[in-house]
Amino acid sequence: GTAGTGVRIGDGVIPGGVDLSVSLEGHYANKFDQSIQQGTGWDLPAEPNTVVVYTLMWREIWQPGYVDVRLADQRIVRVNVRYRTGIQSEIVGKQQQSCGAGQQTSQPIATPRTTLSPSVSSQTNGPFREHKPTPIIGTGVLAQGTYSNGMAPFDETEILQHLNIQRIRLEENPDGCTIAIFNANKIWFGSSVRTGLTINGATVGTINGPTGKHGYVFDVHINAGDRVCVTYFEPSGFHIFFGPDLYYHYDSYCYRGHCQ
Repeated sequence: GTAGTGVRIGDGVIPGGVDLSVSLEGHYANKFDQSIQQGTGWDLPAEPNTVVVYTLMWREIWQPGYVDVRLADQRIVRVNVRYRTGIQSEIVGKQQQSCGAGQQTSQPIATPRTTLSPSVSSQTNGPFREHKPTPIIGTGVLAQGTYSNGMAPFDETEILQHLNIQRIRLEENPDGCTIAIFNANKIWFGSSVRTGLTINGATVGTINGPTGKHGYVFDVHINAGDRVCVTYFEPSGFHIFFGPDLYYHYDSYCYRGHCQ
């Protein structure tokens, strides 16, 4: 099957009486929770001779998605899933008491919000293969990109550990548009025809011809919440990927047999 994040998860059969959505959500939950826990930390200062009690507030961020499961008879069943992609946290209160003074002050404080969420990270891991510049193939931000041989030796098990990526394809986005959930400075763009790219309604570049199955990586700045669209596409489709784990997918695309 194919996960909504663009990751293949292998063939499988739905067991009788089993809620597959729960099983799949549990499968991905550990991967996301590990990445969230790695970024959790606080700086809670206290002046000398004082006792300080902080009040913290946490909000979980949940992302809807789907998984396409290929059954033994080759039918494909789409299963809706939800998974936690991050935590937003902030200090909402502070109580400070001087040691031995018997006096205590309680006050709300305005503290910058700490966001612990991989869904808005713009840091990109990789690349993992040598990248070469393309010829001039388009205009604007798509005038020139880079490409690799796509043979980084990451198999499907490794890829499942790097799911911080968003995909735009004709299959899931028939109007060619989506709302970004990541900040990004790179996109992986592939198309079979002349194709344009718009961000928040403004055209930022075009590709003047087919890119091949592997596609190219371009320097494109996207903010979480931006509306990202492609135009001029044909029924043969297109794909755009972006997010911190982009190079795990791009640089192993051919290694995993997708360029054949």
